Amino acid sequence: MNDCDNYDFKGKIRQSAKFVEDLGGNSLNWEIPEAQQRFAELIRSINQEPQLIYDREQLVAAVVDAETFQEFLLWHQQCQKPSLADEFAELRRLCAEEDYSLEVPPRQNRPLSFVDNLDDVSL
Repeated sequence: MNDCDNYDFKGKIRQSAKFVEDLGGNSLNWEIPEAQQRFAELIRSINQEPQLIYDREQLVAAVVDAETFQEFLLWHQQCQKPSLADEFAELRRLCAEEDYSLEVPPRQNRPLSFVDNLDDVSL
C-alpha cells in the first residue's frame, strides 16, 4: 500500500485547525452565510491556518493557502492511476515501437453442446 491509498486530506485539515486552536490561535469555523458575508476576512485568515466551512455542522469546504493547495495537486497527480484506456493506448504504442503484430488465428466452428442437449430436455 502506498501513501496515495491512505492519505486523509480532510483529517489533515481538521488536525491543522485543532493544532492552531490548541495553541490559542484564531481558527474560525465558518458557516456558509458567514463565510459569504466576510469573504475578504476569510481569505486573509488562510495565511495563518486553514479555514473550515460548515453547513449544519458538516464540513463542506476548507480554504487553504496556495502552497498547501499546490502540495495537494502534486500529491493527487502522483496518485492518479491510469485508466484501462490509457493502459491500452500505452500497449498500442509499445507494439508500434517494437513493430509487433498479434497473430489472430482464423475462426473455427466448434460444437455447441448446449444446443445438442436441448433435445434431451423436455419442456
